[in-house]
Amino acid sequence: MDISGLKTLYRHQQLAEANIIPATHGEGWILDCKNNEGEGVILTDSLGRETCFKSHEMALSQANEIGFSQVNVPEY
Repeated sequence: MDISGLKTLYRHQQLAEANIIPATHGEGWILDCKNNEGEGVILTDSLGRETCFKSHEMALSQANEIGFSQVNVPEY
């Protein structure tokens, strides 16, 4: 889901948490938001492709823009 959609879900209190996880394709990190049912909702670009960040900080910035003040970041 693109950032606009995730912001809307967050405003309507339909997202429970944000996690920065290793990208499934290539190197980098993706932002995985969990909805209230525990299902993952990945941040995508306008074409529906996973948005892959080169650093935790870039992914964290996007999570903060959505509205999350706390984000789960793996220790590496």
